[in-house]
Amino acid sequence: MKTYLILVFLSIASIATSQTTPPENGQVLFERNCAKCHGEDGTRGRFGAKNLQITSLGDSEMIHIISKGKRIMPSWEHKLAKEEIHALVIYIHQLHSYK
Repeated sequence: MKTYLILVFLSIASIATSQTTPPENGQVLFERNCAKCHGEDGTRGRFGAKNLQITSLGDSEMIHIISKGKRIMPSWEHKLAKEEIHALVIYIHQLHSYK
């Protein structure tokens, strides 16, 4: 019985820890998933990728494009959590300061 209770406790602790783990920051996500086409500073434009330093898209438009994809750009809605997509949008805003 004690072993069972310990296993239940460890399972609950594991679930709680995984739910409180913060999403990766936008820069790490961008470098891993987006920089290949958009470049490290957001200006590359490989395969028709837009220059993110000069984008005029609003947050909701960026969230939609990242989530659903556009032309050759893949959809990320099933690969990234909503929080991670929001972190990417915040990081894209930071790219404007590179200009």
